[in-house]
Amino acid sequence: MPKPEPRHPHPRAPFRVEIPGRPVPAARMTRRGKWVRPQAQRYLAWRKYASWRIVQAWRGAPLSGPVAIRVWVRVAKGRRGDLDNYLKAALDAANGLLWCDDRQVVRCTVAFVDAAQVAGSEESLTLEVCSLAQEAAAE
Repeated sequence: MPKPEPRHPHPRAPFRVEIPGRPVPAARMTRRGKWVRPQAQRYLAWRKYASWRIVQAWRGAPLSGPVAIRVWVRVAKGRRGDLDNYLKAALDAANGLLWCDDRQVVRCTVAFVDAAQVAGSEESLTLEVCSLAQEAAAE
């Protein structure tokens, strides 16, 4: 029986997944707070949804070795949170799915994109990941 192929276009190419809908930045949580704070509940629901979208697009094993990521956060102007909290949300959603542990992420680029200024663009978060060996081969 043949092994299932990953659903991304080419195993050596960077893998990109778009998570439609308004991204939710990571929230500070305590053990009790994650059950009672609405912001924490929204974040946990978004993280679960984002992980589901990643699983649907990526059917391969987690990458091993150092990885580089790029994150584009498309939000309406005036609805921006802290950029580092959006990065944390993306890392949390992909941890264990695209890579084994987020300590493998050794390079990252994160940017806000104004959803209103890009034609046909809606609020979303786009995550691109590749192993550093793949990235060096592409340059």
